[in-house]
Amino acid sequence: MSIADVRTYRLNQETLPAAERRARTQYAPTMLMILAGALVVALLLNAGHGATIGSLVAAAMVIGLYLAYMVIAMPRRLRARMANVWKTYEIEIGPNFILRRQDGLPDLCIRFDDLKRIEHMPGRYLRVFGNGVDRIIWIPVSIENFEEIFMELSTVTKVIERRVEFWKLQAFYMGAGLAAFAVMLWAHWPWVVIPLAAVLSALIVWIFIWTRRSPNVPHSTKMAAWAYIALLLVCWLKVFAVLQG
Repeated sequence: MSIADVRTYRLNQETLPAAERRARTQYAPTMLMILAGALVVALLLNAGHGATIGSLVAAAMVIGLYLAYMVIAMPRRLRARMANVWKTYEIEIGPNFILRRQDGLPDLCIRFDDLKRIEHMPGRYLRVFGNGVDRIIWIPVSIENFEEIFMELSTVTKVIERRVEFWKLQAFYMGAGLAAFAVMLWAHWPWVVIPLAAVLSALIVWIFIWTRRSPNVPHSTKMAAWAYIALLLVCWLKVFAVLQG
């Protein structure tokens, strides 16, 4: 294979502002859903154990800090992260492989003989799946010569059309998880708490392992994943409480 056989594609810089606006519209509902879930949990706990001035002040402080993060810190972090992605993201395609490079992430190479499937969300992205649940290369339409990449990859394997964006599925599952967590905290019956705690514990462990192993997750997020251990402890403590009570 010669150097001429390898083609490199980068993101179009002029598409960055539109991508930032789209990301904000995607993140905002998810963050508001988390806030709503926290409010539901706080209300259920206060209703079940009696609200006090101290508990209400503590809840208000937590919610205030979360709103400040959403309004001030999150947009800045989002802009900085996306600017870095647009500056460093590259796709290389050779005769028998596709390679993704990005600052802050390990290089991810999928050989065509290991390629499992390709998904296409029209107007948004391609997802190239290799062997392993965490070996996925995302190719946004903002990249140079997207149609050329699409046509070349479609000769390797069939491209599956998708109609529901991945972030919407994420938001749905997050909302379901938050609802289950709220019910587990509110309930006082072992036949409700124990099954929910078991399912949530398994889900939390899976998310933790996936986050730590995924080549598409930056190091800072991998470190933040240790916070899931606190949620796992809450599940176990709740089970212990209902068994003791």
